[in-house]
Amino acid sequence: MAMKQWAQAQSALQKALDIDSSNQETMNMLITCRQEINKDPEEVKKRAMADPEVQAIMSDPAMRMILEQMSQNPAAMRNHMSNPDIAKKLYVLQDAGIIQFR
Repeated sequence: MAMKQWAQAQSALQKALDIDSSNQETMNMLITCRQEINKDPEEVKKRAMADPEVQAIMSDPAMRMILEQMSQNPAAMRNHMSNPDIAKKLYVLQDAGIIQFR
């Protein structure tokens, strides 16, 4: 399946989960889509950096410092996620495949 179709499937599945977040089959399909989209790290980075929103986040010195803190101390993520503006940016980076939450 072409990358664009995986991305469309991911979007549709995310909307389905917004309606019914307990649907395990939909969650499994979403995980599969994200895995397919993020198979090639170089392609992920290229695609993500073509996104103006991702570019803005990655060029923000404060966000780069936050990402560095999170890489050195994963527990710092909890503190940063309590700020809605930072959480939104982190979710954008997650959706773009730049970062992963565990």
